[in-house]
Amino acid sequence: MGRAGDGGGESFRSQVLSRSRRGGGGRSRTKSLRRPSGTFDATLNFAAWDDERALLGCLRERPTGHATTVHPLLRNFDEYGWVGGAWRTMLDKRRIRASLPKGARRYAWVLFRPETEALAEMARLVDEGRLALPIGIRVALPDGGEAFEHMRRRSPGRALIIP
Repeated sequence: MGRAGDGGGESFRSQVLSRSRRGGGGRSRTKSLRRPSGTFDATLNFAAWDDERALLGCLRERPTGHATTVHPLLRNFDEYGWVGGAWRTMLDKRRIRASLPKGARRYAWVLFRPETEALAEMARLVDEGRLALPIGIRVALPDGGEAFEHMRRRSPGRALIIP
């Protein structure tokens, strides 16, 4: 959890709370999130969907807003199919939006798309040993069930299925 003050002049000062996983492994738990209720102007969730409501509880009245990168969009499509996943995602977002404090201006789910330059830079950093993605299991496509079991157990590291 990070906390940053952003002073942009005499009359402007906001507090931002950011929640992220360390090392890309393990599971973030809401109970480890201290809840300084009503303190922050904005919150950012990079850790776990389970932390979403706790982070919203940290926002002051009339905050700038909240953004998350760990929304259930893809999981919902995987679990409920295209139509059911779209419906479930809409319900999830509405339910969480209803938890926003009074006067909140923004609530956003962030999606990323790959960019050639960024991927090339990441590859360079990996080659130099300055960036690593912990891989917990590598399996061939016919053994993909093992990778899903690895994720279901919430084992550390990413599951990599190789065609």
